[in-house]
Amino acid sequence: FLAYKDEKNKCIVTDNRAIAWRYFTSTFWFDFVVSIPIEPIVAGGLGITVRDTQEAKFVGLLRWLRIGRMYPIFEVFATIQHKHILPPVVLTLARNYTYLFYIVHWMACVLFFIARAGDHDEETWFGRGEAQDRLASLDAWADYLYSFYFSIGVFTGFSNEVFYKNSPIEGIVLCIYFVINVVAQAYILGT
Repeated sequence: FLAYKDEKNKCIVTDNRAIAWRYFTSTFWFDFVVSIPIEPIVAGGLGITVRDTQEAKFVGLLRWLRIGRMYPIFEVFATIQHKHILPPVVLTLARNYTYLFYIVHWMACVLFFIARAGDHDEETWFGRGEAQDRLASLDAWADYLYSFYFSIGVFTGFSNEVFYKNSPIEGIVLCIYFVINVVAQAYILGT
């Protein structure tokens, strides 16, 4: 918020009022909306006090709106590239691995949610007999790590088939993930 480049006049603007007005008329409202704690507001409005109910699990999906706060990462990488802070190879690797991490993490969260919403029963990848033999005695973090492992395996195509889809919803989600993977891998190869 120190300055911005005015595209019309090609000059640097340092006036605080102009900077504030530019922010207010550009990304302020987006930042405001994604910063509102919508999940507790909706849960309170619905009278949900226990987090393990089925309704609470689906209301918890509203936390995904926080992803909107991630948009500055693109500006960070653009600034690093423009100012030559890192060598191009290091910047490319850092940017691609950052994007890869977020894609894999978000998909691991989706897969973990599907298993959690299905109460880890036989209809989910997490509740299958082979997977349950490995996962039954683990805590939630270990469960997430297996979801992360599964997500990486699907992304790279080198996953253990024990973890592949077991229900129609998982099949649909994995098909969408495969399409995202193709686009992400094309981007990574193109850079």
